[in-house]
Amino acid sequence: MKYYINKKTQEVFKETCNECGCAEDMVLLGEFEYSSEAVEAAKAKGYSEANGSAYDSLNCHTKG
Repeated sequence: MKYYINKKTQEVFKETCNECGCAEDMVLLGEFEYSSEAVEAAKAKGYSEANGSAYDSLNCHTKG
């Protein structure tokens, strides 16, 4: 599944999520089997606050 990160909120979203925000703020991270892999990839790309979306990557969601 493809995963994206919102540059402003640093939340990681699956391509099927409808809650990801403005398209111009989204960056493709790549294709991953698990959302945790996408979060790690985002951190490796410099998004140090990356976390899973509360909407579709709850197991990786770290913000309140």
